Amino acid sequence: RSQRLRFGIVVVAALAVAVAVTFGLPSYVVFISTTVLVTMVSLMGLGVVTGSAGMIALSQLTFAAVGAWVMEYLMFLTPLGSVFGGFSFVVCLLLGAVVAAVLGLIVGLPALRLRGVNLAVITLGVAAAADLTLQKIFFPDAWLNQRIDRPFGIDRSEFGDRMYFLFTAVVVVVIAAVVYQIGKGKLGGMWRFVAFSERGTAAAGTKVRNAKLSAFGVSAFIGGLAGGLTVGQIGQVSSVSFQTGGSLGLFVLCIVVGAHFIDMAFFGAILFVFVPEILKQFGLPLEWANVVFGVLGVQALTSNSTLGDQIRSGLRK
Repeated sequence: RSQRLRFGIVVVAALAVAVAVTFGLPSYVVFISTTVLVTMVSLMGLGVVTGSAGMIALSQLTFAAVGAWVMEYLMFLTPLGSVFGGFSFVVCLLLGAVVAAVLGLIVGLPALRLRGVNLAVITLGVAAAADLTLQKIFFPDAWLNQRIDRPFGIDRSEFGDRMYFLFTAVVVVVIAAVVYQIGKGKLGGMWRFVAFSERGTAAAGTKVRNAKLSAFGVSAFIGGLAGGLTVGQIGQVSSVSFQTGGSLGLFVLCIVVGAHFIDMAFFGAILFVFVPEILKQFGLPLEWANVVFGVLGVQALTSNSTLGDQIRSGLRK
């Protein structure tokens, strides 16, 4: 009971902070904060397959791209884009995530036989192939030269950006709550068992196949949601928004911060977004951000502990 109470308090506090940010900070900071939340969603998805289930996946932004592409297609070229009114955005967002999850299950099939570097090569190949495909076919917004409508009549004014941040914050809180509950349940236990020992998992009577495929499916579904939220934020996207290099950066951050922890996924998103922003303010090349992330990644691998573990340990003291 006390655990549920703490869970409820954290959810209410997160929503309260979101409201304070929406109306209390400059518009540019609010817009950047939306990017942080969308990145957090991607990291939470990657935290499932890599952090919890222990598999190397380098195609998280590919799932985001698929979710975004399908969502745009449904919004622009099918009746689903208007039949539900202000809820059409949400319906198409979820359907795009479902298609991304199906792709995640397909990509996860090699994980039944492969692991480690071999699995990493497969997922990296999927990301590269998707990147090249999107460069050829473009997104539906480019076909029509239109911007996607935001949910519930939210426009693209400064106030609209604030309202979209609040909408994104609510979605992120819901996703985080669901991921947390799944992690505490039977499915989350299966993922952790697989990460520790596949043979031990099988010996305990748990199907390794189900654990691995469910991790890829859930991760891809969350990634698809991130892609749809990105479209809602900026209106028009391209393959540049979902390049393979971005997936590699997210994977490094996932390892560095331990993105299977919800709070560390948020911290990692802050690093992913604000480190380049800080470099930009000082007039430094943005490529230095990759150097920073690379150094942090090497430190995490050599110390066999994540930055998230160290921060959490320090806070407990």
